[in-house]
Amino acid sequence: MAISKIKDPILAFSDIDMDLDTNPLTKDIKNVTGVEAVKQSLKNLLRFKRYEKPFHPEIESGIMDLLFEPASSVIALQMKRKISELIQAYEKRVRATNINIIDLMDQNAYRIDIEFQVENRVEVFRATVIVERIR
Repeated sequence: MAISKIKDPILAFSDIDMDLDTNPLTKDIKNVTGVEAVKQSLKNLLRFKRYEKPFHPEIESGIMDLLFEPASSVIALQMKRKISELIQAYEKRVRATNINIIDLMDQNAYRIDIEFQVENRVEVFRATVIVERIR
């Protein structure tokens, strides 16, 4: 029987680094662990369009479709709703406590700040994602 040496279950979360940085010793792609892996997963979920995730065409954020709509408070509310539904459906490790959307008009972008708690934790963490309108 294998005995887990990881005492903190949040450290069990791991993923490859999306910056594709390499480990200088092993020359392999670095791993991100813990809360950083969860943040990276949230950022990826927010950027998915329909049919971009192989074998799961149903996973989409819908945020990219709203980027080309005229900026208004209604669009920000729709984004918040879509983000909270996305997190509830596909990211079971976290519970979003606050979602703040800021319109960056001069940059043709939105800044999305998500405050969340990781499962069975009290600490609140923050992930910031900037989504841009690019033609």
